[in-house]
Amino acid sequence: MFLDLPRVSVPGPPGLPLWGPQLNLVKFFGNPVKTMLELHQSYGEVAAMTHNHAGWVFAFGAKYNQQILSDAQAFHNFAESPVPAPEGSAAAMLNHHLVSQNAGVHREKRRLMMPAFSKARLLGYAERASAVIERVAGGWPRGEVFDMRRAFFDMSLEVAMSTLFGVDVGSEVQRLSLLSQRFLELIISPGALLFPFRVPGTPYARYLVTCEELVGAVEALIATRRREGLGSDLLSALVGAEEDGVRFSEHELVGQVGLMLSASHETTAMSSAWAALMLALHPEEQEALIEDIREVVGDRVATAEDLDRLPRLDRVLNETMRLLPATPVLFYRRAQRSFRLGDHELPEGSTVLLSPLLTHREARVFPEPLRFRPDRWRDLEVGPYDYIPFGAGPRRCIGGGFAWQTVRQILVGALQRGRFEVPERTRVDYRVSGIIMSPKRGMSLRFAAHESPPRTARGIDGTLNELVALAN
Repeated sequence: MFLDLPRVSVPGPPGLPLWGPQLNLVKFFGNPVKTMLELHQSYGEVAAMTHNHAGWVFAFGAKYNQQILSDAQAFHNFAESPVPAPEGSAAAMLNHHLVSQNAGVHREKRRLMMPAFSKARLLGYAERASAVIERVAGGWPRGEVFDMRRAFFDMSLEVAMSTLFGVDVGSEVQRLSLLSQRFLELIISPGALLFPFRVPGTPYARYLVTCEELVGAVEALIATRRREGLGSDLLSALVGAEEDGVRFSEHELVGQVGLMLSASHETTAMSSAWAALMLALHPEEQEALIEDIREVVGDRVATAEDLDRLPRLDRVLNETMRLLPATPVLFYRRAQRSFRLGDHELPEGSTVLLSPLLTHREARVFPEPLRFRPDRWRDLEVGPYDYIPFGAGPRRCIGGGFAWQTVRQILVGALQRGRFEVPERTRVDYRVSGIIMSPKRGMSLRFAAHESPPRTARGIDGTLNELVALAN
């Protein structure tokens, strides 16, 4: 984990005797949001995971985002899995994907993947998604309180399986979902980090077994697509991808599909769920958005052109993803040479961590940064490194356009059928599982019919109030 670098003068919390910096690293993976907020408050823009240690360093703010994310040659993406993956194992195979690749290999494979996210492909994905959204949202009970996190998760899963993999709903879809969730949780499990030995019953053993099951499921998806023929889904695009004779190797194909399976639906689900909560807590914004949707779309299925005619929708989602990015810390970069970070000289091998969540709280760019104010986006001038829910620079998320399109479709489909309301005694605590920030115990909201009298907005209890300034 590159914890044996020379000591440098970077402020941070002390390491514990005998453990050194390792326990602070485990603490971070246990609660990254709380750790980052505390480090930023205590030490400022640049903070070490452990005092005077260059192994892992946080850089908070747009200027550091630009320095690190714009230079893919000097700062490679952190390619190693935090949990050791034995050579030749299923865990190692799942690490053969675009996120783990760097330099010329990354550019070559990214070009190979880009046709899968072309405008024509996105329009095709939108058509597939519409049918799923219409069916699922149409079945939500009106006037009842239920777990909106679960509801959006199930909807996003079906959308992803249909558009990306051409798979219908069924027991295999649920199994794939459970495997991908378990994989994301275990890959940064403190228990697996501290005891990376395959002893039955340990987190590390569960991690290796989960990887083996996930690889088996992905290989079965690929085999089915080859046997049945290529279609219009993303899996077909990856299986058939070729440019100047370059194709994905079998290990790369498994890794790329595994990555899409793990990352495609949970980020979309959580962006949708956080937006629903923000609208429920700000009913005037919700009613105005419902009226816009009624005027532009009416009762029919929204098209891509309709979505582009709903600027208020974009403002609401931009503000939601600013305050509550689904991936609050995603950017780990390993320095390929010594470099200067603020007032500090750091050695080759240092890992720099960047955070969308902290970046989006710069009052210089976003006045009253903890307030939900969608109208700030009417005339807001934002630099490419000030707002980074999908990253920035040459490694910006290749699936960002698909995710943005899908979240807008989901929210429109839901608001055509009802409004979100906060019931009494609602508590929302945040947690980070894997790389995704989500409600710790679900998100209980009422899905009310449009014709029912609007209820007065209520505040919520819980640790989410540490991230968003909400009236109680």
